[in-house]
Parts: sequence; C-alpha cells; structure tokens
Amino acid sequence: MRKLQAFNEDESLKEMANRQTETMMQNFDVVDKVMERISQSGNRQQRAAKPRFRPGVGLTAMIVFIVLSASVTAYAASQYIEIKNSKGETILQTSKRDGTELDYDKNKAKRLDVYRKRVMDQLKPGEFAAYYVNDDVINNGNELDPIHIDYKPVEYKGFDDFQDDMKRTRSPLAQLIKEPVQVPEGYHFYKGSVQPAFPTYDEREKLKDELIDQAKSATNGDKLSVKILKWSKSDYSWIQYRNGEDTIQISASAMPEGSTGYKSTIYHNEQDLVEKIQIKGIDAYYIKAGERKKDEFYIPNRLGWVDEARRTSYDIHDNETSKLTKEDMVKIAESLISAH
Repeated sequence: MRKLQAFNEDESLKEMANRQTETMMQNFDVVDKVMERISQSGNRQQRAAKPRFRPGVGLTAMIVFIVLSASVTAYAASQYIEIKNSKGETILQTSKRDGTELDYDKNKAKRLDVYRKRVMDQLKPGEFAAYYVNDDVINNGNELDPIHIDYKPVEYKGFDDFQDDMKRTRSPLAQLIKEPVQVPEGYHFYKGSVQPAFPTYDEREKLKDELIDQAKSATNGDKLSVKILKWSKSDYSWIQYRNGEDTIQISASAMPEGSTGYKSTIYHNEQDLVEKIQIKGIDAYYIKAGERKKDEFYIPNRLGWVDEARRTSYDIHDNETSKLTKEDMVKIAESLISAH
C-alpha cells in the first residue's frame, strides 16, 4: 500500500517501515498492518493493544489559511487541533511527530520479516492469516499480544471488480465511492484495496493460545505457526487515482463494532501547518507540508474527517510529486460528503 519511506536500511527493513507508516495516516486503528501508529484509546474490544501491519495509505504534512467557498469554513491555523463528537469527546487530534511513533527494534523487524514473507508466500490473493513465531527476540515486549496478522491484497482488473468486492464485504468505502468520483481532470482509477476486519480481542486471545501451542509442540523445530482466517466483512479500504506519476488516494476506516472511547492521532512534521476547516458542516483537518527535510515523510496535501453516524474516518492525500492544491482536496471531499 504505497511506499513512502526513506530509511537507509536494506530492502526488507524499508518494506517493513513502509507498512508501519502507512497506517499512521489513514486509520483509526492502532492495530494495523502497514504503517503503524495512529494512536488511539478504547476498550478491550478495540482489537489488540499493539499495532499491526495493514497495506494501506500514507502521508504527513500541514497548511496555509484560505477560505475557499461558502461551504468551507476555516478556523485559525495551528500545530495542534482537536475534532470532537456530539458528546464533546475528542475523537481525532493532530500531533507533531517526534520519532517515537515509528520507534521499533530494527533487528526484531528484520527477523520478523523473514517469517512474514513465508506467510505471504502461503497466501492466495484475498486471504488473511494470523501467525505466531516462537522467537524470544521477536516476542520481547510483546508477550501479551505476540500474534501477527497479515493480508494478501487482490489486484483488481478495473473499478467494477473493486466496487463489487466493496459491496460484498460491506466496506466502509462502498457507499461513499461511486464512479465517477470528482477528482481533478486527468486522473483515472488505478487500483484499490478491500481489507478484512481484524479479529476482536477475544478472538485474538483464542488465536494466541492455539498458535502458541501449535508452535511449541512442533516436532520439526519450525518456529512458525500459521492459521488462515475466514472473513466476509471489511473495515478498511482505499482507492487510488493516477495521473502520470501523480496519485490521489482516498481511504476509509471503520471503528470495530462495540468499541467505545476511540481517539486517533494524525502525526505531522514540525515545519508543517495544520488547519481545522468545515466542509458542508463537518469538521475536518487539512495538512499542508512545510519545507521537506532529509529522510522525512512528505505528502503535500492531506485532508480527513470523521463521520460520527457511520463510525468511520476518511482520509484523502496525494503524493510527493503532486501539484494539487487545498482547493482541489476540498472539492474531492465535498463530492464524497455529498455522496452520502
């Protein structure tokens, strides 16, 4: 899901870091697969306590104050904003990146990636698996939740196939994305991803016991135990439009059923600017990237909001070569919100 990483590590570490980063910006889910750490809080039913990889989307950046149209209201720009629900509870906030949100043990990541590749080789497109590695280095610090989860994406032949899969899995994007989406001239559907809802806390606990027992009882000395999971419902999906080398990605992430107290954090670089705006009466954040520093994540524009009624967060972002403006991003958001 979208490689935006600049670590000077070997290829396997770069791939791992990419997956970690991708979540951070497009999901309410601290439990991701490809881009870790969008921070949040909630009850035990939120899924697992630690992040997982989720093939998805990426980004980071901030803004300039501009009033675009009668339907868009701009608040004062700042380095920190909050978006609250109807009860006055903060459900989304922005925060300056300090490096700790992507902090991980590189040796551990490299060791784990060897096993992850073995798992991915076993999966067919569209399959979803949980696995455990009986390795003290990999599990150090993760004893309460040592289970890893991964999904092998489907490559869709076209928008119709992608849309059919969204409808079949009740993806959070299914009702929002209807062709044609109002994207700038020259952009066309390039690819998309529909990903399975993660197991609940209780389901993960059962998987943990089963996979640990399986690994520890293995007679062939293999440290890896794997279980392919059945799934029929998606809680996270994204679609990407392309114009030459430039891309626009739209993603949606639904909160797990029964969860409460969710709060997601969107990270940005110190020199970026953040703006809280209103689009058709809905509070949203807009992030405009400041001057890029060496090895920093760089996404020129990012815009997102939370649909409280649908319990879903949405994110729109472009890529580093993009020449899109805030006005372009707002127009895309307006067309999506109108699609409701």
